[in-house]
Amino acid sequence: MAPPKLIFYLAYALCLCLSCSANSVVSSLESDGRYDQKQECMVLQSKVCTDLPYNRTNFPNILGHQTQEDADREIESYKALINVKCSSTLKLFLCVLYFPVCNVLRAHLKPCRSLCEENRRKCEPVMLRFNFGWAENLRCDQFQYHSENKLCINDNSTDNQRDSQPAEKSLLTFKCPDVLLPGRLKSNPIKIGRSEVSCSLPCNTTFFASQEQRRFARHWVLVWAVVCFLFTLLSVITFLLDQTRFQYPERPFVYIIMCYCMMSAVYITGYGLGDSVSCATNPNNPNATRVLVRGTNQNTPCAILFMVEYFFMMASSLWWLILTFTWLLASSFQWAQESISNLAHYFHFLAWAVPAAMTITLLILGEVEADSLTGICFTGITNRDILLGFVIIPNSIFLLLGVVFLLIGFASLIKIRRFVKSQSGGRTEKFEKLIMRIGFLGALYIVPAFVTLGIWTYEAAEMPYWMIGWWQRICTEYGITCPAEAAAKVAKAAAAMAAGGSARDYVALANQQREVAEKLAVEQLASDPASVELASQLAAASNSEPRFEFIMLKYLTSQIIGISFSLWVWSNKTMKAWYRLLQCRLSPPRQTANSNNGATVANGVSQPVVDPVPDFRHPMLAPQAQSLLQQQQQQLQQHPNNASRLAYFSNEEQRIII
Repeated sequence: MAPPKLIFYLAYALCLCLSCSANSVVSSLESDGRYDQKQECMVLQSKVCTDLPYNRTNFPNILGHQTQEDADREIESYKALINVKCSSTLKLFLCVLYFPVCNVLRAHLKPCRSLCEENRRKCEPVMLRFNFGWAENLRCDQFQYHSENKLCINDNSTDNQRDSQPAEKSLLTFKCPDVLLPGRLKSNPIKIGRSEVSCSLPCNTTFFASQEQRRFARHWVLVWAVVCFLFTLLSVITFLLDQTRFQYPERPFVYIIMCYCMMSAVYITGYGLGDSVSCATNPNNPNATRVLVRGTNQNTPCAILFMVEYFFMMASSLWWLILTFTWLLASSFQWAQESISNLAHYFHFLAWAVPAAMTITLLILGEVEADSLTGICFTGITNRDILLGFVIIPNSIFLLLGVVFLLIGFASLIKIRRFVKSQSGGRTEKFEKLIMRIGFLGALYIVPAFVTLGIWTYEAAEMPYWMIGWWQRICTEYGITCPAEAAAKVAKAAAAMAAGGSARDYVALANQQREVAEKLAVEQLASDPASVELASQLAAASNSEPRFEFIMLKYLTSQIIGISFSLWVWSNKTMKAWYRLLQCRLSPPRQTANSNNGATVANGVSQPVVDPVPDFRHPMLAPQAQSLLQQQQQQLQQHPNNASRLAYFSNEEQRIII
């Protein structure tokens, strides 16, 4: 039996240890949370915080509310989010903050940081869809991870050992660095691997980190945009000078050129504004990395540039479809120009209303993203679903339907050519020339449009791999898990388990070596056997990035259609129209006097002004028409001052031309 003095000394030493331990815990609580000896426990009365592991609380709480009524009014705003069930632990997390647990230590126990991060990861994307960001007083960096000397409240279903380390719950899951968290910027979540997280993208290092590439891209886009703008602007002015020249079915030409004029103006504006539109600073952390604008509430000029660019891009595709449809009506169904013109209001409604509806839909969804290479904003740059649904599929439908209409019109022209040729060896040079012109015109649009669609499809197919490659490039800089290393650890764990070792032995070895990542790798395999396939995808995509030359080709083909269509408009008639305009502007007026009721003075005698009598002889007129016009010409010579009859005969000539 031990001596009584020895037992006494041992008991005394044990009491000292327990006292020191309690003091350290209380001191940590005093430093981490509010500590007030006068706080009294009270029954929890909130209707939101029911069915929890505790039912007694004390005030003031962690957030500074003095009474339960004050805290209950604020937590009511989260009731709808709790009912959505975006996270099973959201209710516990919020109630611990607003109605802290009353405990024997008489100090507030804060929620663990891992509990906060889990709820933010799951619920913030839901909040962003309704234009609400994660509240400032719920920031996760104010909480601490669970450890032996720092107590916090966590969900019992979570792994406490995993929570004790600031590591991801899944080794293969992307975790957004703190400096890239959107905060009040409220951007839509991005997809990286199997993760969908709310995270911003760095302004200068998303896909093309090289400054030389970015500088070349800006100048490349600017050159082609300026050329396209000048050519299309001159063509639009030509149309305004002589609107009667462009009638249906040629009128949609002009509207396509107008659309490309506006699109090129957007690129020029993006170059002039630099990064002021495409990049933004997080108001929560002004010293953090500048990030690309994502969403519609971060930058109004960005939203405006997106609206103009996307609207006119879709409008140009629809006008192409209308152009080929009117060509089909004229060539295959022999519709006259007046009949096609009667449908003009339907054409305008289709060409402008559909792009407007699609643009408004994207604004409501907030799917607006800045393009770091051009400085403008577009959609679907990192979201393949939006790129497919709002860019690739609609443009593919419009382009293919236009090709079908064009081919049917070609078939009709070829049929007419054969008929004319079979009739006593008729001359078909005009038909052949017309077929060649239409075919060349179709190629000017179809070839660049198909190239652009091909590059968009390439972007949609490779986008998941590019995002993983971006994760790999920034992981070391921002201190997060790298996908290539994580994939290697999962593969190593899978190989060890396949060789006959048990998961328990491998976890024990990982714990002994303090390899938390390898432990998580085994846990990842145990919870999700498909992780091996995901790990192989991460390893294969860790070096993926877009082909720079393909992206530059996309910007070229997006402008070349406007340039080629403008060149098509420039003909002898165009030159004559500009010549007449310049002649009218530069030449002095030829009439010297008009004070005597339109009379001129010659040798002191006032004489009436007589318009020259036009020569109505025309090689395309039938013999009967020639005879009729000769009679009308003789009558006109007898009445030289009858301007109304002159106009009538001029119109009559145009009417009876065969």
